[in-house]
Amino acid sequence: MTIFRVYTLAVTYFMSALAIAAMSMVQGMDPLFIAAVTGLVAATLVVNVKGLSLVSGRVWNVLAVAAFVFFTVDYLSIGRDLVVAASRFLIILLAIKLMDIKRVRDQLTVFALASIQMLAAAASTTSPLYFVILVLFIMGGVWAMIIISIKKDWSMARCGKPEMEVPGSIFGPGFFAAIMLASVASLAMTVSLFFVIPRMGTGFFKHKTLDTVKVAGFGDSMDLGAIGPVKLDKTVVMRVELPFYRASGTRPLGRLYIRGTALDRYDGKTWSRDARGRRLVRKDRSGIFRFARTGGMLLEQKIQLEPLDTEVLFGIGHPVRIMDRPGPGGLVNLWADASGSIYLPAPPFSRLEYTVWSTRGNVSEDPAAVGREYLDSSYVEGVEGGERIRVLAEEVTGGLTGGLAKAQKLTEYLKSNFEYSLDPGGREGRDPITQFLFETKKGYCEHYATTLAVMLRLIGVPSRIVTGFVPGEWNDFGGYFVVRQQDAHSWVEAYIDGSGWVTFDPTPDPGLIGAYRPSRFTLYLDMMKWKWNRYIVHFTGDDQARIAANIEGKTSRVVAAARGAAASARSALSKYAVYLLAAAAVVLFLLLAASRRGLPVVAKKLKIPRYYLEMLRLLKKRGYVRSPSETPLEFARRVGGSEVRAITEAFERERYGGARLSDREMERVRGFLGEMRKG
Repeated sequence: MTIFRVYTLAVTYFMSALAIAAMSMVQGMDPLFIAAVTGLVAATLVVNVKGLSLVSGRVWNVLAVAAFVFFTVDYLSIGRDLVVAASRFLIILLAIKLMDIKRVRDQLTVFALASIQMLAAAASTTSPLYFVILVLFIMGGVWAMIIISIKKDWSMARCGKPEMEVPGSIFGPGFFAAIMLASVASLAMTVSLFFVIPRMGTGFFKHKTLDTVKVAGFGDSMDLGAIGPVKLDKTVVMRVELPFYRASGTRPLGRLYIRGTALDRYDGKTWSRDARGRRLVRKDRSGIFRFARTGGMLLEQKIQLEPLDTEVLFGIGHPVRIMDRPGPGGLVNLWADASGSIYLPAPPFSRLEYTVWSTRGNVSEDPAAVGREYLDSSYVEGVEGGERIRVLAEEVTGGLTGGLAKAQKLTEYLKSNFEYSLDPGGREGRDPITQFLFETKKGYCEHYATTLAVMLRLIGVPSRIVTGFVPGEWNDFGGYFVVRQQDAHSWVEAYIDGSGWVTFDPTPDPGLIGAYRPSRFTLYLDMMKWKWNRYIVHFTGDDQARIAANIEGKTSRVVAAARGAAASARSALSKYAVYLLAAAAVVLFLLLAASRRGLPVVAKKLKIPRYYLEMLRLLKKRGYVRSPSETPLEFARRVGGSEVRAITEAFERERYGGARLSDREMERVRGFLGEMRKG
């Protein structure tokens, strides 16, 4: 096998492997299927290295039709997912085609299939790893196109004679340097086009590309104990950027609560909410959803929310305004309930990005609007030991007046006298609050929050339980919080006369710290992933406008500085104009002197042997001029003559084959030129 064949197979399988790797990142692609196809591709490599032939072009067409039938059955009966089924179809086609890559057009077919797979993967994955694969694919594509171009040009120059293979000597350092230069130029052009081409909707390719994260406690109801099992899950559910703190290089002080939804009805086992108070909220003319009017300082948050199996939208504190990212496919309607919780029309199927402005203070509300459900403790009457809960609440708050003092006292009592544990034990069938208070005396956030809400209601303070997250680790590389499943939390909001709804959290501090603590390196990688999703996956027309404005501002400053420098230069040049003119005259003289020597300067620049240029000059005198579209061999056949043919063959051997003529061969060429001069 020739060196050229080795290089051709190497680049063909390199690009095929990258395409399969990209397709393996499509959500829903079975790893066993990818492994099987990879094994088949490896088998075709062995066959091609040995120069064997597995299928003919006609057989390949039959197999392609069979693959299409498989795709149809896969889509209609097996997976029922168009993107995944089409991805499998493309991979199978590629593997089959690798069984027959003898001709240039076969290799072009492989490259085309690989390119289509890369496009399909681009529409179906948001992984930063895809960018690495794409960069390597572009480099491989440049390599492939250059090799195919060399193959076609050489075949044309040699009249398609198969025995005259491309010499391996051309694959030297200069060849690879040219490939690297072309690859860098292609990457630069690709990146430039990405930022310049107008943004548009994803249309047909819009697809659920990520697994939906299952979160507990954010539906219309929540069983007591639902949050506890996820407290050891380190899956990321959102990233919350705080622009003010990011710009200042500091991190927020104090405890923040990322509010999800409020639940107001409790039957002893399950919390639920009343959905009757929901209202539809539409965007105003500025593209903002407005939920309340409030004065004072608002906290801005930019939230990147993973696809969750809940329609709840999250925000620190109580959202006042929400603005989603502009462009096609944005949010159209939102819902809000009486508790200030915000909901999507349906759970999201892809990552969401939106901006929230919220207040971290108390939320005022007309006392008349606070329903009786916030005082309902009827379930206690039917619970064994329920009366003990009322007595304990009254004992702890004895002598205190006002809802605020009572709520603070009960919160401190629960924090100080009970143990935080994800395995509280207890007996099935018993009331969990009674067991928590009088038997096990340990539990996690739901036990603490539910107990506080119930005790407050028993002493006449309206209360409700709230589910959400406490921000996890602060990523100072990017200025944002990484929030994981383990950061899920529940707390209490109590209505205090004169203050409105006030937050109380009875859970001890150990319950607010996640078990998983990432390393600095992990945080750095997370920052890179966050930037990838923010500035690549979700790059919008607004981002383009902002970049254009920045470029325009910087360009204006550069132009102003250049004008100032030009004015100074003109002043300096006026003093030294005589010297510059003299230097220019010397350079012109040297160039003219070089041109009188004939063709060596041009020959060196173009790397065209001097004898070939001399032959072209002699033929031009006879009326023969080589057309730019003619190959040297075609021109020689048109002119005719053994001398022209011999000089052309020597030129091609030296120009394209990398060979150097021996002294004897050069003497022979000079003889041919002498004969042509005489003629």
